[in-house]
Amino acid sequence: MWEEEFYSGFCKTINDTRRICCEFRVEDGKYVFDNSDCEYEGCHFRDECRLIRQALEREQ
Repeated sequence: MWEEEFYSGFCKTINDTRRICCEFRVEDGKYVFDNSDCEYEGCHFRDECRLIRQALEREQ
């Protein structure tokens, strides 16, 4: 099963606020981050991104 969630906040790459859509796989009742509609994987600010941090906290 798949779930989509939206997160909003400040994006340093575009120097503006934005909203991103993140996809999660649901495995054994747990959410596993799979993908987002931003360029998170190649982002220069990846390690300090608050938008993705919100999504990754969903996994816990």
